[in-house]
Amino acid sequence: MTIKLRDVLFAIAALLGLGFIWLVLRYRRWLAQVTEQASAESQIIQTRLGPVEYDRRGAGPVLLHFHGGNVGHKGWFTVAHLVEAGFQLLTPDRPGYLGTPLGDNGSPEAQADLMAALLDALDIEQVAVIGAAAGGPGALQFALRH
Repeated sequence: MTIKLRDVLFAIAALLGLGFIWLVLRYRRWLAQVTEQASAESQIIQTRLGPVEYDRRGAGPVLLHFHGGNVGHKGWFTVAHLVEAGFQLLTPDRPGYLGTPLGDNGSPEAQADLMAALLDALDIEQVAVIGAAAGGPGALQFALRH
């Protein structure tokens, strides 16, 4: 019986493919668990510009976190180290994510104004702002406008 190189390479590719599928499935399960835990304490508040869903964690100076794409307020865990460092992390859903309707708030400028309305509704006077990936333009506009 002769083993051909083509058969060996096919077997290796099949094992790698199965390993990749297993890894993707494990990652999705882990992400679902983490996001479920992260969303357990979210709230929705009515602002003068409409409803906003948000998550608030920690104590100390407030960091307004403009999350990246595809996560919403559930993405707070990506910057959980800031909570551990003594900050209060406020992660609202940007318009169009989870509990914050898009409405006319899709532009970075409108997102900034909506987050300012959120701060007013929560009676928060001062924040530092951070933006991740797709949240960067809104965070920049918030810093410029407010």
